[in-house]
Amino acid sequence: MIALKQHNIRPYKELCKALEEKDKVAYISATGTGKSFVGGKYAEEHDGVDKTLIMVPSDVIREGWKKILPGANIITYQSLLTSFPDLSSLSLLICDEMHHLG
Repeated sequence: MIALKQHNIRPYKELCKALEEKDKVAYISATGTGKSFVGGKYAEEHDGVDKTLIMVPSDVIREGWKKILPGANIITYQSLLTSFPDLSSLSLLICDEMHHLG
């Protein structure tokens, strides 16, 4: 279970509120402030880790997510060039470092 640090509680609540109103949200914050923990906490409490797909730009970031949310399906953006995941059983998609998507 992810325990948020004090500085992540308000952003987490704002993320939850935003996702009640919209089905797509961009959560932007400075490097090192805990965005992955906030996203991971949301997956734990709302959609279920096993119904979450996390897309990342590198294997290094993928390994970091595995430590935060071990039960999630985590792939790199590059892997989409050779295969596409089945999205039918998913309820949450997290695009980490989404600025890499263009």
